[in-house]
Amino acid sequence: MATGNKTVRKNFSQTIKNVVTRKASDTVILKYLNNSRDYKMGQEQTIASDHIVIGRDSTCEVRYADKYDTVSRIHASISKQGEDWELKNLSNSNPTLINGTPVKKSWYLSSGDVIQFSFEGPKIQFSVPSPAEKKSIPWSVVIKEQVIRPYKKYVVAASVFFALVISSLAYVIVKQGQTIDEQIADIEVIKAATKKQSQVSQAGLDSIREVYEKEIDREKKANRPIGDKISPYFNDIWYIYATGVEAEFEGETEYFDNINWSGTGFLLNDGRLVTAGHVIKPWLFGVSDDDTADAFLNLLDNGVGEVKVDFIAISPDGKKISFSTNDASISRSRNSKEFEIEGNVYELKEVEWEHDWAWIQTKYKGKLSASYTTSNKLDISNKLHILGYPYSLGVSENGMTPLYSSSDVSTKGLSNGMIQLTNRNFEQGNSGGPALFEENGELKVVGIVSSGIGSSLGYLVPISKVK
Repeated sequence: MATGNKTVRKNFSQTIKNVVTRKASDTVILKYLNNSRDYKMGQEQTIASDHIVIGRDSTCEVRYADKYDTVSRIHASISKQGEDWELKNLSNSNPTLINGTPVKKSWYLSSGDVIQFSFEGPKIQFSVPSPAEKKSIPWSVVIKEQVIRPYKKYVVAASVFFALVISSLAYVIVKQGQTIDEQIADIEVIKAATKKQSQVSQAGLDSIREVYEKEIDREKKANRPIGDKISPYFNDIWYIYATGVEAEFEGETEYFDNINWSGTGFLLNDGRLVTAGHVIKPWLFGVSDDDTADAFLNLLDNGVGEVKVDFIAISPDGKKISFSTNDASISRSRNSKEFEIEGNVYELKEVEWEHDWAWIQTKYKGKLSASYTTSNKLDISNKLHILGYPYSLGVSENGMTPLYSSSDVSTKGLSNGMIQLTNRNFEQGNSGGPALFEENGELKVVGIVSSGIGSSLGYLVPISKVK
């Protein structure tokens, strides 16, 4: 990942932390006396931070467009020093002025001071709200001014990306590199999707292929013609990927089409396309205690605002469905979780992993059928057959074929409401794929790929949980 993106992510994460841990003493209000990149003349920006950088660089909290050539990339900074605020000139070529007087290196600010970036450059007015005024500023307003507006090209992208880095139980979806276009036959798009698989090395992919090849060979040697039994269902194994995210916050709506991630789904004979819940809304599952970006997206989706993700699902035989989170049925079960940052407590709403399922109704009918009763009473060493698109393998310019693997049930019945596996052979990208069990000579869906622990343990959501 490019260094610039890492810097933006670091600044964004720090911004989130500053917002949720803000104090009266480290909040400032900047009034724009000229247009900036994100604010018009006369507008005010409330910033909760003890260090603010001004310039044209993408990492700056106060950013001016490139047309302001008198503003340097990194021009100046405003920092909290004890009880005072200090302005520093960071540019070697352009001066910084306070009330018309150039600042040699640094100078202390007072409320009402006018800061100018070069003699002919833009101006802002600096002020510090009193504790009483600060308390009257809702934290949601600060988020809007400090997070949504300056980082609107990054806020949802980063939130969704970090939301995928779930707890150690979580089975994380692979972030794709490019938006897949209109047709499955689009060679350039498929190439782009397979080239950027979360920085997975070619050696790693070769190792994964080797695992699958060994698994298939093992099945052949055991004289179990599983390939002949499972291949008729290949067209029911769909590749699902996100194409854009729409975020709404206090009446302001933004759409982001530069982020996507993928998972697997499967089409049942009742017309439902089933997948894992964390493929559709990853921020509802396993928000880690130190991930403020996950928490922000969770809050946004649970009443602070709204989040809608657009998806496309494609099948090996060329079927294609466009849908969004609004079209998906997902568990309504929610548990409250306190999310604490430096003494400030927020309430998140999460879904337990045993309810990690989602589905949409389609006009198509698959060949797969579910065995709801069996999914709750599997026995130790029962073999399950799994299909999916790990690391988007199986998706290429030549078409689509889901990859096969198998795992063994490790406990009798359910463990914490889930099917527990050993000898886990599924990988990132399999999430949402079906686990099939041979019952009376016929393969039936008994579970949905959900999560993994370590290198060999895995968990499935029993198909009986799907409502």
